[in-house]
Amino acid sequence: MNTDKLTPRQLWIRVIFLTMVIPILIGSTIWSVFGWNNLLNSISSNGAQITVNLATFYCTSMIIISGCAAYILIYELIKKRSLPKSKMQTTIYILMAGIAVMVFLPRHAGRYFMEKAEQQGYEFNQEASYQFLIYRKLVFTKL
Repeated sequence: MNTDKLTPRQLWIRVIFLTMVIPILIGSTIWSVFGWNNLLNSISSNGAQITVNLATFYCTSMIIISGCAAYILIYELIKKRSLPKSKMQTTIYILMAGIAVMVFLPRHAGRYFMEKAEQQGYEFNQEASYQFLIYRKLVFTKL
């Protein structure tokens, strides 16, 4: 992108996108904080079951992705011009890292917590676990 001034139409498009990105950022942050809190509490409490919600890991990556989008949009709305090339390049690298986190983190974190639960004497409970599209919740119960 160049640093030319944005037209009023381009600014309004950014406002519309920003009204979509900010709720995604806030929602992902809330879900991720509560998800990590529940996960760490269930692991440390040595209770009857451990619940691993893989959506927590997707939300963690959505924080990175929507944060980059919000940064670009807010910068362009405040400055009324496009993001400079050097900042855009850095933001795109962070965005690509967020996408990589979205692809790899849920899969590997699920395996990690599955091994950790089994080491603590828990067994995977197929009946209590469920999956819908990419949303997956793994439940482990004490042996």
